[in-house]
Amino acid sequence: MEDESDRSLGDFTPGRFAWKLANIRRLDPGFGAKGKQGLWDWTPPLLEIVGPDGSVRYRRPFDHADVDEARRTPGYTVRLAAEVTT
Repeated sequence: MEDESDRSLGDFTPGRFAWKLANIRRLDPGFGAKGKQGLWDWTPPLLEIVGPDGSVRYRRPFDHADVDEARRTPGYTVRLAAEVTT
């Protein structure tokens, strides 16, 4: 049952629905996604793992274990991968 603060945040009439979110993480670096009504397929961007010498070591999806490890490793940085055009 919602309380007064819940009711002030949305329409809770019967027949409505909402998403219950858990384990929410901030994505760093952040990136844009073009929103649409309804559900849509989203392709996550690739991130570059950059070594202490400034060279790109890997390109990985944002949720890959290598990305988390690089964020914890001194000298390594993570950035959005540049768009590759052919």
